[in-house]
Amino acid sequence: AKRLLLSAIFGGLIAFGWGAVSWMALSWHTPTLLRFTDETAVAKTVQANAPRAGVYLLLPYHWDHPARVKTDIPKGFMLFGVVRYRSSWMLSYNLRWLGIQMLGALVLSWLLLTLPVMGYWARVRVCSVSGLAAGILSRLPDWNWWSFSMDFTLLAILDLVIAWSLAGLVIAKIIGRREG
Repeated sequence: AKRLLLSAIFGGLIAFGWGAVSWMALSWHTPTLLRFTDETAVAKTVQANAPRAGVYLLLPYHWDHPARVKTDIPKGFMLFGVVRYRSSWMLSYNLRWLGIQMLGALVLSWLLLTLPVMGYWARVRVCSVSGLAAGILSRLPDWNWWSFSMDFTLLAILDLVIAWSLAGLVIAKIIGRREG
C-alpha cells in the first residue's frame, strides 16, 4: 500500500511537471491553436447566444434529425466549443489537474502490481504504452468526430506518451520488482 501511494504521488507530480513544461515552457502548442480574426466580436456573439456554460455544437443540420438541414448555416460548417463564464482561478485548475495526474499514476501503479513480475524497463514501457493508448483512445476520436487538427491531435498524443514515460521512470522504481 505504501509503494502504491508513493508511486501515485510522485508519478503524478512528474506527469504534472511535464504538463507545465509542455504548455508553459515550450512553444510547441501555440501553433496548433488557431485564433479568430475578430475575437471581441466572436466573444460577444457567443455570450449573446450561449446562455450558460457548457459544451456547444453547431452543425448545418439538426444532429438529432440529420435530414432536417439548416439553410442559414453553410453546408459543411461545424463548430464544437466549450463556453465557461466563471472567472479562471488557475490554482484550482492546477490542483485539480495534479489530482487527475495522481489518479492516473495510481491506476498505472496498481496495474503494474497486478502484472506478472517484470524488470524495470518493462514496467516503464507499460507506462509509456499506457500513455500512447490513452492518447489513441481519447484524442483520435476528437480528430475523427470534431475535426481537431492533426497537428493538435498528434502533439496531444505525444504529450501523453512523454508524460507517462517520465512518470513511468519513477513509478517503476517505486513499485520495484516484487517476488512472483
